[in-house]
Amino acid sequence: GVYFIFRLWAGALRPRKMGVGLASIALSAIVAAGLSAIQILPSLEYFRLSERAGGLTPEVINEHPFHFEELVTFVFPDYNGTPVNFTHNPPFQDKGIYWEMTTYVGLLTLLLVGASLLRIRSGMQVFLYVLLLASLIMAMGGIGPFRYLMTIPPFGYFRIPSRFLYFTTFALAVLAGFGMDNLIGRLIKTQRPVSSRMPVFISSAAIVLVAADLFRFGYRYNPVYPAQEWLEEPRTVEILREDKGFFRIFYIGLSARNEENVYLQAR
Repeated sequence: GVYFIFRLWAGALRPRKMGVGLASIALSAIVAAGLSAIQILPSLEYFRLSERAGGLTPEVINEHPFHFEELVTFVFPDYNGTPVNFTHNPPFQDKGIYWEMTTYVGLLTLLLVGASLLRIRSGMQVFLYVLLLASLIMAMGGIGPFRYLMTIPPFGYFRIPSRFLYFTTFALAVLAGFGMDNLIGRLIKTQRPVSSRMPVFISSAAIVLVAADLFRFGYRYNPVYPAQEWLEEPRTVEILREDKGFFRIFYIGLSARNEENVYLQAR
């Protein structure tokens, strides 16, 4: 819908196509609402019964913003540490959440996004550049220039502005595709004759390289253990069997207030 409005503003849609575009958006909205009603309707009921019904405070809305300095994590995702070894400690008052702040799409993807600037082919490409910049600014929340926009509906009902990085990831992925088209187009112009299989081979190789890079980054994030270790009877079961008393639970007082202290002690 936002892209359609952008095309209208840019004058890229002819009047004859506007009706088709509006009908397509309306049909898509109806189908999407029907498929997601099983989740949306209960959520609306919960929303009316929760503290979000009256809107959230600016402090809550702007929790965990994306900082401009964190752009370095697009290239070095563990620049500020990683929760894998309890070293994630950004130099900001609001440390944020690693998986909310880290937007690593692969080094080759970033290079291809740069290649997309070699030739701007369509209005969609311009729209993606705007989306990329706007999503980064929105992700900054209360420390960015759109801080007041975040307090009005519907933005005022949600927290953690860094989740706008989802749109950043989407824009980068599609722009990388435009960059690949530019490179293949230049290859065809400069080297003739070119096999018809060459573009397919280059695109496939790029996909494999990006997938390998993302696998390298993400594989160690979620620890992997042998299945036998999960199936073994834990030591706690043995302790509970030996304890013939009535009470078997000991509360250590872990709460949201001291959770960070426990996390830091684990380091």
